[in-house]
Amino acid sequence: MKREPKSRLDRDFVVGVAMTLVDREGLDALTIRRLAAELSVTPMALYWHFEDKQALLDALSDQLWVEARDRAFGHTAVDEDDEWGQLRHVIRALVDVFREHPTLSNWAPFRVTECEAGLEVTEWTLALLGRVGLNPERAAEVARYLLGSAVMLVGNQPGLAIPNADVREEMTRSKQAKLLTLSPERYPHILAASSYLVACDSPEVYYALGVDLIVGGVRTASANLVR
Repeated sequence: MKREPKSRLDRDFVVGVAMTLVDREGLDALTIRRLAAELSVTPMALYWHFEDKQALLDALSDQLWVEARDRAFGHTAVDEDDEWGQLRHVIRALVDVFREHPTLSNWAPFRVTECEAGLEVTEWTLALLGRVGLNPERAAEVARYLLGSAVMLVGNQPGLAIPNADVREEMTRSKQAKLLTLSPERYPHILAASSYLVACDSPEVYYALGVDLIVGGVRTASANLVR
């Protein structure tokens, strides 16, 4: 990477380069030394911004919440009186951001109340759940479920967390080949669905269905959770 002018080596710029590195090569590629090489600076230059790798990971997780907040609340055509439509919009925004940064999405829950953007998303979610009748305890439980479900939806998309396309394709073929060795008498339905179990040929359909199930489940259950 061409070295950036010193004036651009600020914290936000470093986080952006680190995010690109992780998205491209995975979380194992992220080290202070490797990031310094990407920026054409010495490792010591980065310690002005981050005391260690954990601090860098925290910053990347916080950036996920900034992107999620901006996408969720930046613009929406959802009716203000349609609480469930609003919730669907916000959960979809979370899912979309996590899809773009799948190897980091599992870190998001640990930082949701540790950064301003995460606090804003949490406050909005709890307020909405309160408006549909949940008390603070139930609202907190449901909010945790919603976040966990958004992360799980992304994590369960086959192969998404493997940045290298060739490696991803090889793993997909290997997994399907293993399934195809199963007994057709004992596992006829697994064999019929083998290609769908190991790969996701229609991500948009997968995510639309997932968000529908998450929000629909909460909406149905809320009738039994009201004060």
